Amino acid sequence: MVNIILKQPLSAALLKTPPSLKNFKKRREILKTLDEFLKIPNSEKDEDVIGYYRKMIDHALDRIEREEVKIGLTIWKLYSSGFIIKTPKTTFALDLCEGPNKDIYGKENVPFSFTLQQREKIAKLVDYSFHTHHHYDHISYQMVKELWGQKKKIIVTQQNKDCWKKEPFAEDLTVPNDKALFKRGDLKARVYHGWQHMNPETDDETRFYHFLSEPFEVQCNAYLITTDNNISILVKGDIFDGDEFSLYLKELKKSGAKIDLYLSSTCTARGKDIIKETERLFDPFFIPAHEWEFTHRKPDEEGAATQSYSELCSMFGKSALRGKATVLSWGERLHYNPKI
Repeated sequence: MVNIILKQPLSAALLKTPPSLKNFKKRREILKTLDEFLKIPNSEKDEDVIGYYRKMIDHALDRIEREEVKIGLTIWKLYSSGFIIKTPKTTFALDLCEGPNKDIYGKENVPFSFTLQQREKIAKLVDYSFHTHHHYDHISYQMVKELWGQKKKIIVTQQNKDCWKKEPFAEDLTVPNDKALFKRGDLKARVYHGWQHMNPETDDETRFYHFLSEPFEVQCNAYLITTDNNISILVKGDIFDGDEFSLYLKELKKSGAKIDLYLSSTCTARGKDIIKETERLFDPFFIPAHEWEFTHRKPDEEGAATQSYSELCSMFGKSALRGKATVLSWGERLHYNPKI
C-alpha cells in the first residue's frame, strides 16, 4: 500500500500541481501527505522512500536536460539545501548534496543517495557548483569527484579545501576571498565569510563533523550570485549569527546591490530573524531550504528533525510573506521571471 501511494499517486499529484502562487493551499495538502511518510522513524532507509526520491531526481534531470530557458531562470530542488539553476547561458548548482551520507569522504555507501548514473548526468549538466560549507548536507564527496572528473568548477570554503587536502582534486577547488567580487563564466558573485558556531558539549553532529584540529567553528560562505540576465540570488548556508549577517545585508543594500531570490535555510541560531531582515531590506522571493534533513534526525526518532514541507508552507502562508514564496520538494521546479 505504501509503495503504491508513495511512488505513483503522490508524485503524479505533485507534478500535476506544480509550484504556483495560485495553488499554495492545494500543494500544502499534498506536501502534508508526503510529510506523513517521511516523519516515520528511519524513513530514509525505506526502499519506497528511496525509490520515490530517485524517481523525482530522474524527473528533474530529464527536465534540466531538455528545458531551454529564454527568459528568467528555472530552479530545481534536489536534496534538502541542494538546487540546480538554469539560465539562458549557464547551469549551476548551490549546495549540491545527495542524501544522508555518513562522512564527507563518501566511505559509507548508503541507499538514500544519487545513483552513479545520476551523478554522471548532474556533472554533465552543471557548469559550476557553489558550496557554503563542508557539512555533508551541503556537499557530496562523490559529486565533487564526479564534477572534478568532468572538469567542472567547484567553489568551497578554505576549511572545506583543508578537509580534502590529500585528495587529488583539492588543488582545483576554488576558495574566494571574503567580501570579494569574483567571476565564473557568465556568473558574478559577492562573497561573505561567516560561521556556524557549534557546541562540542551538546551537539552530537559537532563531534561527528569535527575533521580538523581547530575550534568547533565551521566556515560558511554566503554567495550573492548575479546571473547572465541580471537576477541576483542569495544563498547563506548555515551561517549562525543573524546579527552579524544583518550587517552584511546592510552593506549590500548600501552598495546598491539587489536580492531577487533567497534560496537557503529560514533559520539562524541566534540574533535577528534573517527572513524578516532580508524581506525588509530587499523584498525578494523566498524558496526555503534545509527541510527534511535526515542527518539531523537520530535513529528511531520520529519527525522532520529540521522542518517539514507543511511547516514551511504554514510559515510562508502568513499574511506578511504570502505571495513571496513557494516550497519545493525533491525534484520539483519553479520558473522565475522577475517581470511577472
